Amino acid sequence: MVAGLALCAVLGVVVETQVGGSTRPPTNFRTARPESNIVSGQSTQSGFDFYAATVRVPTVVVRALPDASAPARVVLGGHNENGVPQTFLVKGGQRGPDGGRWYRVLLPIRPNGSTGWVQSSDVEVTGIDYQIVIHLRAFRLDLFEGRQLRRSMPIGVGTDQTPTPGGEYYIKELLKPPDPNTVYGDYVFGLSGFSNVLTSWPQGGVLGIHGTNDPAHSIGHQVSHGCIRLTNQDIDQLAGLLPLGTPLEVEP
Repeated sequence: MVAGLALCAVLGVVVETQVGGSTRPPTNFRTARPESNIVSGQSTQSGFDFYAATVRVPTVVVRALPDASAPARVVLGGHNENGVPQTFLVKGGQRGPDGGRWYRVLLPIRPNGSTGWVQSSDVEVTGIDYQIVIHLRAFRLDLFEGRQLRRSMPIGVGTDQTPTPGGEYYIKELLKPPDPNTVYGDYVFGLSGFSNVLTSWPQGGVLGIHGTNDPAHSIGHQVSHGCIRLTNQDIDQLAGLLPLGTPLEVEP
């Protein structure tokens, strides 16, 4: 599961902000470490539990099957809507009919859990050391390095009306709010998944994980529109550690 999903409607992330009693997304977040997942050259898939694929062409066609003649599942730009390198979580790979290498990847589109196939020549593949597991009922985020639990962090989650959806996701971007003294705190991780109820929010109600300026009323409570909230101290640690493509699993 991933980024326990903070629903942050910000640019491409559904973030929560109260303005005059109404909820609307801010528009002045800036990208943080946009090149963090780029590597040079193709890497072999060995030695890591997880792999990320970063697009290295202007436009990538994601196919329904590992075949250049297969129908397109979706066409995406080399950078996402926030200018961050388009990144996928690799789920597997195989050779196509022409002998070329293809990767099956988790996609940042609706419905949650959608996958497709990309040609190896269109992406850079790199190993991922970390994984996040979110336990909603326990209000806990577990950070794993390899198979070792490194830290557990307390979190806030979605309300019953705007729940944090379970599932498998990955970190697609890192954004920095212009003012840390807000509900978003120091950083926002944008995730590959979407809210199941906030479908009309900007960019479709993208899930996220972010800090908070009010940990006493956020951490350990059902308070968000679906986002996962952390203390600023914890989000600062993760922001300096996790690359794009880091997998995240949200468990009930």
